[in-house]
Amino acid sequence: MPADESQKNMQRWMAWMKELGQKTTSSPASRSRTRARPFATRTSSSPTGRNAEASRGALDLLAGDERLGGYPFYHAAIAEQLARSGRPDEARAAFERAMSVARSPAEERYLTSRSATCN
Repeated sequence: MPADESQKNMQRWMAWMKELGQKTTSSPASRSRTRARPFATRTSSSPTGRNAEASRGALDLLAGDERLGGYPFYHAAIAEQLARSGRPDEARAAFERAMSVARSPAEERYLTSRSATCN
């Protein structure tokens, strides 16, 4: 992909994320708490209360956007949520979807390693 096209794609992605943040919350502080972080590692055993509701709510808002179907870390975020909710079989299936649209061997290795942690 040419550099200028890559830059345009990044600008489109940033504009879309900004638009999404405006639809879901009203303050920058609350937007930062609900934003998906695809490379984040598990820091606690399971999100609870408002955190679990916020993460699930953010993913539900994104579910209707077909542009994310080809983005592996969208599926990985769903898989992480399912794994942390005690639904390992569904999490593995979501990781499989993520691996099917991985764009590089490195992404596929990362997703395979995350999938292997689903017990």
